[in-house]
Amino acid sequence: MVLRQNMIDCLLRAGLRYWSEGADFVAALPVVECGSNPGFATERISLPSWAADLGVGSPPSLLVYEGLVRRSPGEPWQNCDWWQTAYAMLSCFQEREFERLHGPVHSNFRRLQGIDRQLFEHAWVNRIMLFLRRWAARTQQKSEEELFGPLPEPEIIVTHDIDAIRKTVPLRVKQGGLQVLDALAGWRNPSKAVRSFHSAARIMFSIENYAQLLVKCGAKSVREHQKVIYFVFVSDRTRNPGTWFFDPGYRLVP
Repeated sequence: MVLRQNMIDCLLRAGLRYWSEGADFVAALPVVECGSNPGFATERISLPSWAADLGVGSPPSLLVYEGLVRRSPGEPWQNCDWWQTAYAMLSCFQEREFERLHGPVHSNFRRLQGIDRQLFEHAWVNRIMLFLRRWAARTQQKSEEELFGPLPEPEIIVTHDIDAIRKTVPLRVKQGGLQVLDALAGWRNPSKAVRSFHSAARIMFSIENYAQLLVKCGAKSVREHQKVIYFVFVSDRTRNPGTWFFDPGYRLVP
């Protein structure tokens, strides 16, 4: 289990763009400590009127884990362990816990049964950090700009998983098969099914140079002033039927 101070330090570094000055004021907030497993159940916590613009829906609220809300007198937002909530979301706690209990899902979100899909619909950690910034400024009776400086401009970071640099047999079978399954599952929607079958045929039989596509994608992102990060698969484990099918068909060499 991560020590609480290490967890807070990690989040303060992650949110440094929001409090490049005065991070100590955020660290000093009276956030309750629940010290329990977040679990899989979630709930919405309504925000106070002075932070309503940071919430989602009506009433404006943030998604949190039920296991990290203390059932005590006071406003719900005052009884939520915001630090542990943000850390659990940022570190993909539920996905990791699901795989620990049920085995790897191989990036297939359909296998993540029992996990609230709302977790993936909004940038909850960013909203929590903005809420902590607002709360700290209010506690110090100062404006956010005076205490922390202006908010940074929104930034888009485009990430690419380098799963393949060429079309291999496992890739054609795996991705084409998934599209066929999508087509069969969506048979009630003929147009969608046709598109899925067409996509399956293209994946399985067309010839494409993924390396060139990566270069083009990266160049386009740079033109649009977006930050680009490439994630490259590295493994030295021995090949077997499972790794042959699921792992990328390349190896990094020194």
